Amino acid sequence: ADMVKRPVAAADIFQPVCEKYASLCDLMGITFTVSDEIRALPELMTDPQYIPVVLNALLSNALKFVPEGGAIRVNAQVSRRRVTVCVADNGKGISRDELPHIFERFYKGSRNDNEAGSGLGLAIAKEIMDNMKEKLWIRSKEGVGTAAYFTITLKRPFFSPAER
Repeated sequence: ADMVKRPVAAADIFQPVCEKYASLCDLMGITFTVSDEIRALPELMTDPQYIPVVLNALLSNALKFVPEGGAIRVNAQVSRRRVTVCVADNGKGISRDELPHIFERFYKGSRNDNEAGSGLGLAIAKEIMDNMKEKLWIRSKEGVGTAAYFTITLKRPFFSPAER
């Protein structure tokens, strides 16, 4: 499973996954938003096979913990050499005790409402990101929600109009 970074259009990576979750959320009565920043992302330098796996893991996780009537939002922030993608939800959040363990293989947390998962999604996502020399981290507040962040390298440095 060698990672091959090559130039790839952001839409090719994000669109299929986001469309899938848009319809899933629609069925489940969850608001799903993809920000304009995601739609406007410049060309990426990454492995197009693996980023969807990571995005999928984060979105399916969010979906597990968001109540009906809840919301999931995908957005991005570009700074020079990389983009930071954020998948945020207003679900029940992850407790402070559990947060350090979420990237461990087979770790499912103490809540038994998580029967559906193998507990592998986040561990695999983290391994992929480490192999690609990218970052993946999660912030969460119980009762408020969770935000997962990951970085992707851009093909060329991007400067905001102010910096040019």
